[in-house]
Amino acid sequence: MSKQEFPIDQKVQTILNQFIVPKKLLDDGIDLFTKSMDEGLRNPLAGSSFMPMIPSFITKIPTGKEKGLFLACDLGGTNFRVCSVELNGDHTFNLEQLKTKVDHSYMVGDSNNLFNFLSLHVKEFLEVHHDEYLSSNKDNQRLKMSFTFSFPIDQTCINRGKLIRWTKGYDVKDAVGQDVIKLFQYTLDQHKLPVDLVAITNDTVGTLLANSYVSNTSNQTLIGAIYGTGTNGCYIESLDNIKKLKPETVEKLKSKGQNYMVINTEWGSFDNRLQCLPNTKYDEILDSETPNQGYHMFEKRISGMFLGEILRLVLIDLNQKNLLLTEFYCSEKNDKPITLPHRLLRPWAFQTEVLSKLEIDDSTDLKISKLCYDNDLRLETTLEDRRIIQKVVKAVSKRAAYLSAIPIAAIILQQNDGKPPKEEIQVGADGAVIEFYPEFKEHIMEALRLTELTEAGAGKIKFTIAKDGSGVGAALCSKTAETLSQNNTSL
Repeated sequence: MSKQEFPIDQKVQTILNQFIVPKKLLDDGIDLFTKSMDEGLRNPLAGSSFMPMIPSFITKIPTGKEKGLFLACDLGGTNFRVCSVELNGDHTFNLEQLKTKVDHSYMVGDSNNLFNFLSLHVKEFLEVHHDEYLSSNKDNQRLKMSFTFSFPIDQTCINRGKLIRWTKGYDVKDAVGQDVIKLFQYTLDQHKLPVDLVAITNDTVGTLLANSYVSNTSNQTLIGAIYGTGTNGCYIESLDNIKKLKPETVEKLKSKGQNYMVINTEWGSFDNRLQCLPNTKYDEILDSETPNQGYHMFEKRISGMFLGEILRLVLIDLNQKNLLLTEFYCSEKNDKPITLPHRLLRPWAFQTEVLSKLEIDDSTDLKISKLCYDNDLRLETTLEDRRIIQKVVKAVSKRAAYLSAIPIAAIILQQNDGKPPKEEIQVGADGAVIEFYPEFKEHIMEALRLTELTEAGAGKIKFTIAKDGSGVGAALCSKTAETLSQNNTSL
């Protein structure tokens, strides 16, 4: 009997079966996702029953022929990055960057303190890489910069966005409800920096734009997708379908020959009411451990931040049922203390990188896995333990990949009147999970073939890894803003 065919306890298999995603769940998920898209496109205010579907005000997709030097900065958590991107007009670019850690004092102070800190690092970057702009007083020697701001905002045009709320440990109270572009530009001007903030975006939109720029093919990138620590996606939508936009805005855009706009779906919050997503007891416990209980329920089932924790919760349950790590088993009748290693009892002990090593391990007696358990968890395991854990890892990751296919299929079917595509469609993707996790992309494709896309339609979908959406993609937002300005298009 091969290593892959070892017999497994039926009680263990019953738990593994909870992570199977059948075709019906995929179909129901696609239907609900499509309805959630439609509701989000119609409603200007966010609601728990549908996705936000945020207009990006990006109405021009790169062709790869764009040229120019643009700045981009990225505030997405504990790091702040400034970069310059030279677009060469031949699908290539040159990039310089500077990254710095954001001290906690700036994350909880006042807005002027935070944005002054960011502006000082923009100044430092210019001094190192583009000091010629600092010595010029000419208006035509000013640099255009996009701001990748990965926090919830109410975006009303390409360069306007009011902060709705902070996440990721930030609590700069006086910035809430304020236009972050204006706050940032004020401090840039205070330092007399030759920089104009012309666009605000997020890394998902940037991923789509970056993929469109570097892709040397006639097939347009329809979707930008992030599968990493978190998950999100954007796509190109007809203006006629974005009912939340003001009619005068739509008419103004159409008068300039612009008929489409990139929509940021925020699909991590898909199905917060759990109408179709699977909901095991492990999902419920995980949700209870998070600060945003009841929200981002889709993300909590598929993204890298949560897969390891789902695995840990399953392993503890198996141990409590005396099905795994039995030498550490403690029955309710036995009053001896639980002897599971404390690292396994600690929430978030498993990183997704460890899961990828466990999944791909085909060494004799799973010795590579044994090293992971020894080094990362100080956990003694038998060969039987390691085989069971690998089965659980594969079940958890495959469920994540199958569920990840739902938004891709829903968007493509919506854009093709419910029919499989006949032409090739590119999905620009970024994130460590889709780039590095073994078989993740292959399992997404496997799930897509089960949907109404059919085998033939799924075969038209091409995933490409689009690197640095928050850098190159943001720079392309600056280029779009420049084009709008030259065409006298104001939203």
